Amino acid sequence: MPSPVFIPDEWTAEDAEAVAAAEHIVLTEPHWRVIWCWREVAAREGRTPGPDDLLSCCGITRSDIQRLFPGTASAVLSRIAGVPE
Repeated sequence: MPSPVFIPDEWTAEDAEAVAAAEHIVLTEPHWRVIWCWREVAAREGRTPGPDDLLSCCGITRSDIQRLFPGTASAVLSRIAGVPE
């Protein structure tokens, strides 16, 4: 059984906004939907999510993720969502 992924309880939306700003990303409703799904999957599954998890959680595709979180999308998303990579 994998060790649980640590999801800090002290993570806040303000933390996400600050990390996103450092990545030159302005968070919109679609960003937040993905962030909450990412955190939900990590907490429920005890692992860092992957792009396929987002398809089942919130119906977003890999190309959507890349558009919303440019660069190495899963790494950027993990930093913004407060989920270890």
